[in-house]
Amino acid sequence: MGLILTYECVIQKNVQCGGKFKAIIKKHEQDLIKCCQSLSNLLPETKSYIFPRYARVNQVKISIEDAISHFQKLDFQFVDYNIKLEKNQFCIDKDLNDLLLFHPETNLTKDDLYKRDAIILQDKSSCLPAHALNAPEGAVVIDACSAPGNKTSHLVSLCKGKVRVIAVEKDPKRAEILKKRMSDMGMAEQVVVLNKDFLSLKLSDHPLLQDVEYALCDPSCSGSGIVNQLERRLDNHIDETRLRNLSEFQYKIVSHAMNVLPNLRDLVYSTCSIHAEENEQVVQRILDDNPDFHLQNITKWERRGIVAYQCAGMVRRVDPDLDFTNGFFVSLFSKKNS
Repeated sequence: MGLILTYECVIQKNVQCGGKFKAIIKKHEQDLIKCCQSLSNLLPETKSYIFPRYARVNQVKISIEDAISHFQKLDFQFVDYNIKLEKNQFCIDKDLNDLLLFHPETNLTKDDLYKRDAIILQDKSSCLPAHALNAPEGAVVIDACSAPGNKTSHLVSLCKGKVRVIAVEKDPKRAEILKKRMSDMGMAEQVVVLNKDFLSLKLSDHPLLQDVEYALCDPSCSGSGIVNQLERRLDNHIDETRLRNLSEFQYKIVSHAMNVLPNLRDLVYSTCSIHAEENEQVVQRILDDNPDFHLQNITKWERRGIVAYQCAGMVRRVDPDLDFTNGFFVSLFSKKNS
């Protein structure tokens, strides 16, 4: 009870209860405020991030041109790329041509395009993997860790529906939700959902696996690149054991894809982590243990990896301070002589 009343006094500045409890809190109000201010000075300095509202166009349901026209009819002004948009303005992202930017306070959830899944509210950084993979129309692609499905649907959207995607999800409930999500997005025919642990995947699990040439691996990670999370603000320490476990899992996912898919050509490995243990170190280990693959340069993004690592010049990082989106890491592997 004391904690609740202190919160109401210091944060909400309005103690809800009455009687003796309110009297005690009000009596010591100034001391409580001073104490909280002193404690806040001990916390690490934090930054408040305000990113644009990002909306990815689902090109299976609507063209980019028609999406732009739709918002213009709603009195939005289409302008050249500008990270500081006015409330009635929108533009196309400078790096990803299927991504629209709006003022941060723009509410798109009531818009007709959102309601029928013609636009997807997706952070810019998580749109990078599908663009980096750049699978051509007619390709067969596998998404190794698919749910909730934003990256899966992006793979289909970039090919305007002319692609087959195998979406692997080991949790039965998440797999069912993923199927419904793909159907709602108009992608039921393009996406095959496999309710399977990717690490146990065999060619015999589905006929299309033999034809897979492109793979997207975005496995579970620490999520340390996602800004404004409580642990990012208040936690300075790194859980080394957790990072080692995540790194091992990430390595296994990518290595399994490289070894179980005989016709694999290109593979994207990505995380929403800032830690080298999950990024450059995983990439270097994959290269060391899978000599048939090498890194390809990702031309759509300039920011490189941590310079202390040999692979730094070929991988890409996203910096929230400079790129106005969540922290991210992307790498592109290609099979030699493919």
